[in-house]
Amino acid sequence: MVLDPKLETVTGKYFSGWKMIPSSQESYERALAQQLWEKSIELTKLTAEENSLG
Repeated sequence: MVLDPKLETVTGKYFSGWKMIPSSQESYERALAQQLWEKSIELTKLTAEENSLG
C-alpha cells in the first residue's frame, strides 16, 4: 500500500487489509485520548521536558 500511487496523498486513514475503514467512535473522544496520553507517559517514564505537552 505504501507504494500504491493512488494512495500517495492519503494520510490519517485506517485500513483493514486493502480496504479503507472508518476510525472507531472511541478514537474521537478527547477524554479517552488524554487518558491514553497520560498512561503512555507514565509507562515510558517520560519527564515533562521529554513529552510534547510538558
